[in-house]
Amino acid sequence: MAGAKEIRSKIASVQNTQKITKAMEMVAASKMRKSQDRMAASRPYAETMRKVIGHLAHGNLEYKHPYLEDRDVKRVATWWCRPTVVCAVV
Repeated sequence: MAGAKEIRSKIASVQNTQKITKAMEMVAASKMRKSQDRMAASRPYAETMRKVIGHLAHGNLEYKHPYLEDRDVKRVATWWCRPTVVCAVV
């Protein structure tokens, strides 16, 4: 039969394990809450993206962004760069 000292040691060990487990649960709950807050904050963005993609998929393109329109080329820029020289525009 186990002695009183061994029993007390086992009880202390179990209590320490319980404390560690409780701390881990609290950390997990905090991370879960933070993730849920981030998810809720991103919902408006995701909904807007879903609408835009749906709009584009149906081919309703009444709005034309200036960057997507064809235009005449007025100037041409050339970028060049070497490892020992700063990049330049010609």
